[in-house]
Amino acid sequence: MDGISMSNESLWSILSGTSVVYSNTIVGKQLEEGKDKFSKGILYYAKSSDDDKGKTPKTSSAGSSAQKDFLSKIMKLIRHQQALLVSVWRFYHTERLYLLMGLRQIIARHADTDHPYKLEWCVSAQPPSWRHNEALSSPAGRDSWVSSALKEQAELLQCVLTYCQQRQPLSRSQLLRLVNLFTRHALGHSPPYAQLLTEQHAELLRSVTLLQTTVCLHGMQLGQLADQVRGSLSLETHLLSTEAARAELDAALPLGARPEHGPLLLAWLLVLHVTANGAAGSEGRRAALTRRCRQLNVLGYIRQMLTEAEVFQNRTSMIGKIARATIYNVVDLLLLCFDATNLGDEKDMVTICAEVLSVPHLAADFWAADSDSSGLRLLFDDVAARFPADAAPLLELCAGLARAGCSSLTEVVSYLQRVPCFAEPAAAVPGGSAAVSQGGRLWSLRAPRRPEQRLPQLLIPAGTEGRLLEGRHHLVSWSVAHSGWQRALIFLDDLQQEGQLGEQHVQPETLERAGAVACLLRAAMETGSPDLLRQLRPHIDLLFPILERHYRWGSPPQSFVHHAAEVLALYARVEPHYVWEHMDRNRLLPRGGAGGDPVLSVEAGRLGELIEAHECVQRKYPLTQAFLHLLHNTVQAAPAPPPAALVPAVAFVLRDVFPAHVRWQYARRGDETALGRACLRLLDALLPLDGPGPLRQMVARALTDGPPAETLLALVVHGEARIVMLLEEQTHWDTGAGLEFIRLIHVALSVLNRLLVLRCREDLPQQQQQQQASLLETLLTSQPVGRGQLRPVLAIAQYLFHRHNPHLPTLAIRLLLRLAKVFPMSLLASFGQDSDVICSVILRRLRAETEDASLKVAVLDFLATCVTSQPGLLQRLLGRWQH
Repeated sequence: MDGISMSNESLWSILSGTSVVYSNTIVGKQLEEGKDKFSKGILYYAKSSDDDKGKTPKTSSAGSSAQKDFLSKIMKLIRHQQALLVSVWRFYHTERLYLLMGLRQIIARHADTDHPYKLEWCVSAQPPSWRHNEALSSPAGRDSWVSSALKEQAELLQCVLTYCQQRQPLSRSQLLRLVNLFTRHALGHSPPYAQLLTEQHAELLRSVTLLQTTVCLHGMQLGQLADQVRGSLSLETHLLSTEAARAELDAALPLGARPEHGPLLLAWLLVLHVTANGAAGSEGRRAALTRRCRQLNVLGYIRQMLTEAEVFQNRTSMIGKIARATIYNVVDLLLLCFDATNLGDEKDMVTICAEVLSVPHLAADFWAADSDSSGLRLLFDDVAARFPADAAPLLELCAGLARAGCSSLTEVVSYLQRVPCFAEPAAAVPGGSAAVSQGGRLWSLRAPRRPEQRLPQLLIPAGTEGRLLEGRHHLVSWSVAHSGWQRALIFLDDLQQEGQLGEQHVQPETLERAGAVACLLRAAMETGSPDLLRQLRPHIDLLFPILERHYRWGSPPQSFVHHAAEVLALYARVEPHYVWEHMDRNRLLPRGGAGGDPVLSVEAGRLGELIEAHECVQRKYPLTQAFLHLLHNTVQAAPAPPPAALVPAVAFVLRDVFPAHVRWQYARRGDETALGRACLRLLDALLPLDGPGPLRQMVARALTDGPPAETLLALVVHGEARIVMLLEEQTHWDTGAGLEFIRLIHVALSVLNRLLVLRCREDLPQQQQQQQASLLETLLTSQPVGRGQLRPVLAIAQYLFHRHNPHLPTLAIRLLLRLAKVFPMSLLASFGQDSDVICSVILRRLRAETEDASLKVAVLDFLATCVTSQPGLLQRLLGRWQH
């Protein structure tokens, strides 16, 4: 690597650890060499001027003559000039983005403490003009420029947010400067290039707006204000404690009319309530802010911000955790100071709290607090006092806490075993059975009472006190402990009984409660231990008949069905035979036919009808995804013997799901990738050499001949180009459609590699060792002559350039090794005019000091195979090495 200028993409790969965890020596060397870049950020790339002309160093290397000849020929062709300029420009801006991503990694790891964050240029950047950048003045060029500008803003904002969280919060002057900068551009909605924004920039623009909002919310230090309300911190230590500081920030915060202004106005309302309570004029200002927050539906906007925005969807990413911690401080202070129902719908508040409590360290803080010191605990106790008459809020909060991990799930299970209150409608209490005092607010039971016939063990003793809960429910909450898990069984039983009467007899409240129970069960299944999951078997027993009956209806409720089906799929990890027996008893699973080929003769059964009649029409596939997860979990559990219905179920996937999923329509972006990856994960789990013999042979046969083979190879051949396209469209580098599709291609390459390994085995059945080539082999070794058609071998080699996932180039080189070993073909000829570039990247990754060791081993194995099977390619590689 000496003498070679490392690209920012390679630097980011080293710092982020996407390839391998490097030694401190290597990382320190790269940080020292890139010190100037990281200290200046994107300002490292200064704008060109007339004085810079003629300062470009001339190349004197003899080895660059071929490159000069190539460029001179290309530049003489006018039709290539614009495309070349656009490619160079894209490379330049991609390097800028990778530099920002590397900078964010450094900040997150506490390695840089003195970086000046410059946002002014990026926010106020002007689009390229026709006079100076003709190539970028086209519609496609302008769209690319706008996307790059918005992505740079998003990365810079994440750098600021990470730095403030990890190292040092914003000072008052820094907060004021950022608020002025953001509000001047309407939180990203009024940039200088607003006329160039199109529909494709909507998600990027939304990410910039949400990140700017989160930076401002974080800078207001609302967590410190909550500590002052609790009395554990002095008010004078807050950066907005003085009247002058509040006046400056108040002038910078316009009373906006856009929904995205809501969170900032809510935070400012909380700041004024705590720091300026009783000050002259503050009462009117707070009343105006309260009205505007209610008009803007601030709680609904924050709920969408956490649950729907792509930039915050990943709960485990650094930015996702910071955003949830920031909103945790907002809602905690809000619930300590106000009645949240005055600002919006309580359902939105409950969803927000459930989302933030799914983060482990926030859930730990929640369980360690009490009602006197935590606003979220106040809300939790309030919804618990309304259980089970109004059960959905408590169950939703418990589901969020259960997703936070095993320790939080243990607390949830313990709490629901003894819920401290039992609420029922006041009209359900028999007249004269309770003494009422204090104007009807306090009740005292005169005689023992059993409020629920289906729970004979629940007894409210005489003398038990209760309180009347005002509101639309008009409930009486008795201070008696009871089991929330037993009550959840009744909620499911209510849905089953109403469903027996017909779809029109199911009440919305019944369906809401059962859906909340299913969501809680799913969260428990995802994080709980096997012993804990077996304790929930009574709830699982009720889900089978409910699901079977719901799918007879014309429009089954999607939310409940999705959670309930996933619960059964997750429970298959613990007791696979139990789940399969019940599902087979309800005739939901596919069945084997009378023909000799299990794939062609399989009967789709009720499952196929439901997919075709409901899911394909609605373009949502919760049952299909749950069915694939059920199969995968069963294979992973490796029951002995495997369920009898497993073979026809896998055959149904091979015939009707995997080849057809690329032609289905989808209501949500990303569902096609998720469905394809679920199919391939299942097939990949069935193909190992030590897998079940009949199943492995059936899967291998189907994937080498027929539509599944064509679908698999099409994914591999066109995957690299689609990865590039999706990564360019992706609004966030930590999550998005591009990274999900990379995971899909990873599994597809693994499946193709396993198929070639099976092809090399000597103990294959005689019918698979016949001389006639399969469809997959024919397609792999074909050489399409049509213009624009990509050769499969060349397409596989293109993954060697990939750096976002180290497994893709490793699997690609191993696939090339299998092709060189199995098929009588010349890889060098298949590479065509790209052979020199491919040979160069193979050797470059072999000699790189920072490359993954498994990739280097794969390259050495490939070179050893080329000695006997690919002498021409080996000679070309040796020639490039010497050169």
